[in-house]
Amino acid sequence: MVRQLFDILTKKKILDEVDKGLKNFIYNCNNTGVTVNSILLKEKAKELSEKSGQFEFKASNGYLHNFTHRSSFCFKNIHGESGSVNPDVLISWKVKLNELIEILLELPIAKSKN
Repeated sequence: MVRQLFDILTKKKILDEVDKGLKNFIYNCNNTGVTVNSILLKEKAKELSEKSGQFEFKASNGYLHNFTHRSSFCFKNIHGESGSVNPDVLISWKVKLNELIEILLELPIAKSKN
């Protein structure tokens, strides 16, 4: 009886830690524009449980379903590409592209065609 109670409390503690870690993970993904799906969440839940020393944890569809209800999360489909790339990456790429064009324009072949 005592052992069963201990196992239940240990499982609850680990689930609470995994849930907290998943919430932080989702929050960080949303802030950086990373799309989150069920496969990614299950992998992250498994990783978090192993960090807590629980190697038998199964990040099943049932766990994910219960997590979304406990945390009031829901999955939404995202259509299109808006927000799929970090704006800083776009700015960096645009600067780099302009630098590459300038280098190409300085090549003798580019000058002879003008």
